[in-house]
Amino acid sequence: MLRIFSLLNPLIGSMPILNALSFNPEFIVKLWVSLENSIFGANNPSISQIKPSISTNSQNKQNKGLKDAKWANVFQKRKGKIEETGTSSGTVNADVASNNEKDEFEIWDVKMLRKEHKNISKELLYTLHLFCACYGHLLLVLDDIEFYEKQAPFTLAQQRTISNVLNTFVYNSLMQSKSNSSNSNNNNNKALMEVLVRCLHLQHERDLRHQFCPAALWLAPARKDRKDSAPVGVGNNNREVLMSVPHVYPFEERVKIFREFIKQDKISNQLGGPGPSNTVEIVIRRDKIIEDGMRQLNSIGPRLKSSIHVSFVSECGLPEAGLDYGGLSKEFLTDLAKAAFNPEFGLFTQTSTSDVNLLPNLSARVLPNGLETIEFLGRIVGKALYEGILLEISFSLVFVQKLLGRYSFLDELSSLDSELYRNLMHLKHFEGDVSELCLDFTVTEELNGRMIVHELRPGGKNVQVVNENKLQYVHAMADFKLNRQIAPFANAFYRGLSDLISPSWLSLFNANEFNQLLSGGKQDFDITDLKNNTKYSGGYSESSRTVKLFWEVIKSFSPNERCMLLKFVTSCSRAPLLGFKYLNPSFTIHKVTCELPLWATIGGQDVDRLPSASTCYNTLKLPTYKRSSTLRSKLLYSISSNTGFELS
Repeated sequence: MLRIFSLLNPLIGSMPILNALSFNPEFIVKLWVSLENSIFGANNPSISQIKPSISTNSQNKQNKGLKDAKWANVFQKRKGKIEETGTSSGTVNADVASNNEKDEFEIWDVKMLRKEHKNISKELLYTLHLFCACYGHLLLVLDDIEFYEKQAPFTLAQQRTISNVLNTFVYNSLMQSKSNSSNSNNNNNKALMEVLVRCLHLQHERDLRHQFCPAALWLAPARKDRKDSAPVGVGNNNREVLMSVPHVYPFEERVKIFREFIKQDKISNQLGGPGPSNTVEIVIRRDKIIEDGMRQLNSIGPRLKSSIHVSFVSECGLPEAGLDYGGLSKEFLTDLAKAAFNPEFGLFTQTSTSDVNLLPNLSARVLPNGLETIEFLGRIVGKALYEGILLEISFSLVFVQKLLGRYSFLDELSSLDSELYRNLMHLKHFEGDVSELCLDFTVTEELNGRMIVHELRPGGKNVQVVNENKLQYVHAMADFKLNRQIAPFANAFYRGLSDLISPSWLSLFNANEFNQLLSGGKQDFDITDLKNNTKYSGGYSESSRTVKLFWEVIKSFSPNERCMLLKFVTSCSRAPLLGFKYLNPSFTIHKVTCELPLWATIGGQDVDRLPSASTCYNTLKLPTYKRSSTLRSKLLYSISSNTGFELS
């Protein structure tokens, strides 16, 4: 049967078989035990046994507790990080946290899976194919409560081993396929790899949502193939690995690869030589920044990759003085994004579970040029990514999943609509008669005061939800909210984004990483890195007295105050992902000379002027303070009240 199944396409011809096998936990567990014995040996401990597992008594108590506990308590656990307890939830954090005494990467290196396919028994390959086809199918409907709390059909220790085996096998297979391109078995291997990669992605995405594997597990396979942790070259034969399993390379390394892709694209676009054809001139009224930007830029498509020269017109209708050397175009992009993504503008709204993450407003489709404007905003975000300009925005992970071409599943609904997620989970595990709830396969949506009924399946208004089809209803409802409802907005945004950023470049990242790529690194930053990459102008140097006072004061700031300073100067509170070396224009401290009368100097009086900033040039204009106490108080006042902004 294994040999026959390996020749079937599990997505078409074998679906009935797949459904029958996938929902038979005992069969999947037996398959895994067989694989584990083949890989690690019947008498040798597997990786899952390196860490403490859950005792039978503990598991039984946990399952009983879950049965008796109220659903609210269960969902409260799932909402945040699982706290360390004596049950499996404690095992998650305890297991992920340790291994300091061993080489983490050595622990997760499965040497047996480094063999070429021809040196691995066909029986093992067939079993692996069948297991991944069945378990990958089951993972589509396995919710987080079953996965983390009930730990069915596998414990978290076993899940780590499964992830490790798949991760190692897929990586090594892709690396070996480069040198065996003429191998006659490539077609058979391709079918196997498609199933394995799909199952691996489902495991990895689950880990991203709630960690059950240490980071070293995902990075371990590629570790030995890189000398001195050297970055992966863009043009070498690792491209297939990058496109299929990018997570085997550190995030910072993939950001460098992303920037290298863009660098090469810029070079290819400039082959025609510099000139007017490579520059876009626009005139922007400050009080009409969205309308003017869209009117002049939305129709040029990929030509937006060219340099933008911006001339601003003040709210009084007067042209503003100043030449655009890159700073004004940065200001234009950041100001436009700030205005357009503001929930008050109406195109985007905050999710019900977050006051930070943005999601397209469903009402945008009935607004004049709503979808067209969202497409334009996709181009603006693409331009910011293309130029390495940070924007102070963060999107809902569900929305980003669509931009990355990925499907969203039931448990991701918790980050979008926690109340609906709780209700669907309660329905899924409801042990009574579901027909008493009088549900059908429809969902009602309110749009501008009108109630619109959508069918979740053809003829859904005539199909009652009963115990036999409640699982279909739960997943159909989640699919509507996570995929169907958001699709028109995501497609419009994607059309604009892909004019500048190739989808293959974006495939290097997951949804969380996309937001980091767009808005920068962690809260707070490395002061030494900023200091080493700061420029001085107007007469200041690194040895200037006021400059030395400035760095002393910054060190005494809290992380939040340092982020406020960074936003005051650069318009974004986060540092560039690869450090301030990549901030463009460079962080600059400009001298503002303030002369005091002799009597004031003798009396100990200090400069009274406030610091100011030119965010378009990432420049802090710092008066010549004599005392650190004055510099600290004046700087805190400016960054807290956002006063002192100037345009040079």
